[in-house]
Parts: sequence; structure tokens; C-alpha cells
Amino acid sequence: MLCNYKYIMLYLLFNYQITKYSFLKSDVMKIKSYLCVGACLFSLMACSSNNSTGSKGDSVVADSAIADTAVSESAPEAAEIPAHLSDDLKKFGLKGHVTKVSHEFKGSWVPGLVDDDLTFDAEGKLTSKTPDLTLKTNSDGFINKVVDSMGSSDGSTATSTFVKLNEDGWPTTVKSEYDGPDSNGYANFTITYPEIDDHGNWTKCVIKGTQVFVNIDTDDEFEEPLNVTLVRKISY
Repeated sequence: MLCNYKYIMLYLLFNYQITKYSFLKSDVMKIKSYLCVGACLFSLMACSSNNSTGSKGDSVVADSAIADTAVSESAPEAAEIPAHLSDDLKKFGLKGHVTKVSHEFKGSWVPGLVDDDLTFDAEGKLTSKTPDLTLKTNSDGFINKVVDSMGSSDGSTATSTFVKLNEDGWPTTVKSEYDGPDSNGYANFTITYPEIDDHGNWTKCVIKGTQVFVNIDTDDEFEEPLNVTLVRKISY
């Protein structure tokens, strides 16, 4: 801004010297006036150069700011923390550093579901056994089928197929078949999860549906409703 004012003043002085030069008759005075005009031209060129340099400087700063913004916007995002810390924990739909899970039915027992106590080491590897259960998983690594020997020695089994899983890998629709020496049966039920802890793990589920038992000798069927609650305690 200061250079702009100097520019104006020098411009006026330049015009004054040109006008004055035309009226001078002495050669000496003309030479002095000519030198003054030259000084004015030099100063005007200097001011013009400063303005140009300042403009370029502003442009460089602006370009630098744009570059910094571009670098900031293109910076890689931080890697997301996986929901499940191990394949074993994922298999059971468990999140966080789980060390132990215990189950308890409230009401009648429903075979074909995971209700054994589970323990995991610091890396999330399963350290306990499920001797009565054979577990199968889907392509996502979640349990989708359970074969339960029910602790019997007569060959009885209960096979539960998890028809639908939610996004957490928890069964929501289940079909079960019972095979035993005296009776067979089947059950269809849904599972909801009304209570979830701060880690995102369910601590209470409600099982509702129907189950039918068929007497092998008489073919008599006995149907009863299912309305059972399964709670679990989780240690971290």
C-alpha cells in the first residue's frame, strides 16, 4: 500500500518535470531536469517490481496453503479396530477381550444351543471344551449349525440349524430336529436379544416358538410352546 502512494507521488513529479523541461531555455537547467526525470523513472520501475514481487509472494503462499490442504485431505485414514479379536471369539459372536462366558436357562432347557461355559486366553483363543456339541460355521466364520448329543449315551441328538443370523452373527431364526430311541421331534423358534452390555455382547436372549415330540411306538404327537430365557455372564 505504501509503495502505491509513492508510485502516485513519483508519477506526479515525473509529469511536473516533463512540463518544466519544455519551458526551460538554459541547457544546464534542462540537464538537471532531465536527470530528475530519470530518477523518477528509476523509482517507478522499482515500485512496479516490488508490487510484482509481492503479488508473486502472495501466490506462492496461496499455492503452499492449497498444497498443504491437499496433503491433509489425502492422508490415509487410521485402520479400523476389528469387531472380533480372534476367530474363536467371532465364532460365538463375542466382542472385546472376553475371558469367560457362563450360561443359565430360566425355564425349560432348549437343546441344540450353545450353553456350555466358555473360556478364552489373552489372545482370544478358546481354551475350554464343548464335549456334547459339534459346531459348524458359515463362510463368515459364525456358528450356523449345532449338533448336541445332550450328554446321553443312547445316541440321542438335537440338531439346530440357524436359518437366520443378525449382523452380529447371533441366531434369530432356528429350526431344530430331535432324534432319540423313544421319540423324535422338531422345533421352530425365534430368538431376540433384549439386553446387551457396553461391549456389544448380549447378556439375555428370549426364545419363543413351538416344539413337537412324536412317540415312535404310538406316533402320538405332543406339542408345547417355547418361551424360555437364556442369560449369560461375561467376564473381560
